[in-house]
Amino acid sequence: RDAPGGDEGVVRVEVPPTQQKRSESFWLLLKNMVGLMPSWKYLLDNSMLDGYDWVVNVELDHFFLAPLVRKTIADYVNLMIMSTLPGQDPWTDSVLMVWGNVFIFNAKMVREMKNEWATIGKVISDKKSKGLGCPVISGKRAHNEGHCEQDMVYENLREHMDSPVTIVGANGCGNVALSDSLAAFPLGCWQDFPFGDSDEGRAQALREVALMHKISDLESD
Repeated sequence: RDAPGGDEGVVRVEVPPTQQKRSESFWLLLKNMVGLMPSWKYLLDNSMLDGYDWVVNVELDHFFLAPLVRKTIADYVNLMIMSTLPGQDPWTDSVLMVWGNVFIFNAKMVREMKNEWATIGKVISDKKSKGLGCPVISGKRAHNEGHCEQDMVYENLREHMDSPVTIVGANGCGNVALSDSLAAFPLGCWQDFPFGDSDEGRAQALREVALMHKISDLESD
């Protein structure tokens, strides 16, 4: 709640204390779940996610096109349906899609998270732990290293929730995931610097990405 800046269009949430001071430049480096969990709680407590089929968790530095996200979700679901055994239906499961470090939750998953928040929403309160403020579901990594990134924690939900969770996709941008029938899912996350890793090369890549906001046709060249 003590973040700098104005309040217009911003909802402030109570973030638990960590071993770093709020004023430190790398306050939540490698531990963004410290901020994500209170955000989830606010959204769930206020029923702000009700009525949505999917909830997408991206990072601040991600560039994505909403129509392409919708299409990729549909492609994933279609492939899941085609790959299931008789009697199985992915729509009845809690589904977590993993696109590198982007995570997509279906409505059933969100409802079950709300129902089980008393368990999965607990944070580390031991002031001697490096993982102070991290979700308890982060496990030993938080206690030993003080890290609780979303791409290292979200998949732990399957181990800590009572309701079954189906996880599909691949960790790490650029990695290909296979269905149960060994068919490849569409690539959901791409990360590269095609013009080189120098400062200028990275800047050029960002300029090219910035031009994509003008795209109106996903099939255009």
